Amino acid sequence: MRSNWISAGVSAIGSLALLPFLAGQMPGDKEIWEKDKNSDTPLFRFVVQGKAGYINIEGRVVIQPQFRVLGDIGWDDFHEGIASAGFGGRFWVNEQGKELEPLSDGSERTGKAAEGMIRTYRKLNGSRQEGFVDFQGRRVIPEKFEGTTEFSEGLAAVRVGGLWGYIDKSGAFAIAPRFLEAEPFSEGAARVIAEGPCMSPWRGGCIIGGVAIGAPEGTDVRRAKFPGCRYSYIDKSGVPLFETTYGSADNFSEGLARVSGAGGSGFIDKTGTVRIPLQFRHVRPFSDGMARFLKGRDWGYMDKAGREVFPAQFEYAQDFSEGAAVVGRPFGAVHFIDKGGRKLFDAEYTRASGFRLGLAHVCSGHDCAYIDRTGQAVFRYQSDRE
Repeated sequence: MRSNWISAGVSAIGSLALLPFLAGQMPGDKEIWEKDKNSDTPLFRFVVQGKAGYINIEGRVVIQPQFRVLGDIGWDDFHEGIASAGFGGRFWVNEQGKELEPLSDGSERTGKAAEGMIRTYRKLNGSRQEGFVDFQGRRVIPEKFEGTTEFSEGLAAVRVGGLWGYIDKSGAFAIAPRFLEAEPFSEGAARVIAEGPCMSPWRGGCIIGGVAIGAPEGTDVRRAKFPGCRYSYIDKSGVPLFETTYGSADNFSEGLARVSGAGGSGFIDKTGTVRIPLQFRHVRPFSDGMARFLKGRDWGYMDKAGREVFPAQFEYAQDFSEGAAVVGRPFGAVHFIDKGGRKLFDAEYTRASGFRLGLAHVCSGHDCAYIDRTGQAVFRYQSDRE
């Protein structure tokens, strides 16, 4: 039977939804648990009485609720058949729910599984040291780095002596440490901050009031005045793709990267050519061939030519995924549309996630479900969260 829950009242989308340009975009807790777009494992989380379990794509419970959770941030998703389940990453499990053995050297796993590797860390003489193990817990790369990112496209960013570089899966440097900040590779390019010291209002994706990056040790950052940080892009040899730098930028997605300048935000290609003018108040990276943009207080969608497929008209909107997007009102009913702007089905919800690996997560009050593209519920449960 097709789900037909209708929104009636205020949703629990969260305080960030008060500002439509922030809704669903800032880090921290989300209005609903959403499967990671990079997850390749068709298992989906649900929570009953504060404990998380997982269903498969048919809606069958394959891991009973047992892992303590805190919110819907999404750290506890499966990647390559492994998840960091439970608050604080205390349980690492496989697709059958079997816990991975503790590491024999006393280190702790962290982050998420990626390209056959998992990051690890330990505290040594008061400082954190990071490295990598494989899925069997065998040490692959020693814990000798001050910081690491997951492997992406064969490389991982690591920090040594306060500077970031990139290593390959043997642990050898592919790009020597020389950057103040370095992001994982995406579509053959990586975002870096090459010059400093500088002030960054964004660090790790969150606004924290400004952080001095690359400041000499002992600098009183409360009194010092630094220019704003500037992002550039490098290839896998560490060579800049082009000379232009930006104060705000995203990874490349579907061949284009969101960047911002004095006139607003737009998109560039890998030659640095502006493909969509930097004129929008806010835009999101391309997903499923479409990008969200903000005009006034409403969202619309554009294609890669910059054509407004849907003019700004939605108070609330998520990225397109698997041919559909969630739109509606941030404190009211939301529904799914296709790329023609038509409703996929009549049902509306107080909160919903996009489709991932064939299913979407929806709730109306405490009544939650995973649905397929016809709106059919394959699994229903009562959420602790309204």
